[in-house]
Amino acid sequence: MWVIVVVSAILAFIVLYTLTNINVSERIRELSTIKVLGFYPKEVLAYIYRETIILTFAGLVIGFISGIFVHAYLMTIITPENVLSVPGISWQIFGIAMLLIILFTGLVAILMKKKIDAVDMLEALKSVD
Repeated sequence: MWVIVVVSAILAFIVLYTLTNINVSERIRELSTIKVLGFYPKEVLAYIYRETIILTFAGLVIGFISGIFVHAYLMTIITPENVLSVPGISWQIFGIAMLLIILFTGLVAILMKKKIDAVDMLEALKSVD
């Protein structure tokens, strides 16, 4: 059981990191432009973090709702005699999952700060797309 939880947590972290990394990589020119325009470093970070936080909470809501329906569907298909399963989902599980995702989002934000701060304004604006 714990193996599934740990692997799921690692997968969640990798997905969050990859999506945020792609988001930053695709917006290098935008980030350079707003840096050149005189935005403060906190404003540049907030530009990326705002979208990441909104998408994280949207994913949590959609994931929780779909998780409830998928669990209910699986419990109708799989008979409890054949499989060791929990007939209901406790709210504690949702709380733990939500805290882990929020923690991972914060950790990814810390890791991405270095990449966002390291954007070379002139080089990014010189590049031809």
